Amino acid sequence: MALSALTVATSAVTPATPATGATSAVGQADGGFATSLAAAFVAVVGIVVGSAYWVGAPSYAVLYTDLDPESASAVVARLKASNTPYLLEQAGRTSALERFPPGPVHV
Repeated sequence: MALSALTVATSAVTPATPATGATSAVGQADGGFATSLAAAFVAVVGIVVGSAYWVGAPSYAVLYTDLDPESASAVVARLKASNTPYLLEQAGRTSALERFPPGPVHV
């Protein structure tokens, strides 16, 4: 009788198989991790590119302010003649020079 009870007990136990829901949950977790990793990579690349752009952008210092149109055009003509990088602000009433131009500046 002990043998038949052992047979019944072993036949009732079946190996556990993963449920379909568990497999898809693991797949979703991997997809979420991959998405987070991709988002972090894009953020880091964006920060590096933005920083490089910001560092490389020229900085300007004010040369003249509150110029009348005739004076402003004379200053601009001089700056153009010497190939000096400049910036006009406030509708042409303020002129600014690049703080650290690539070469010598003679105005």
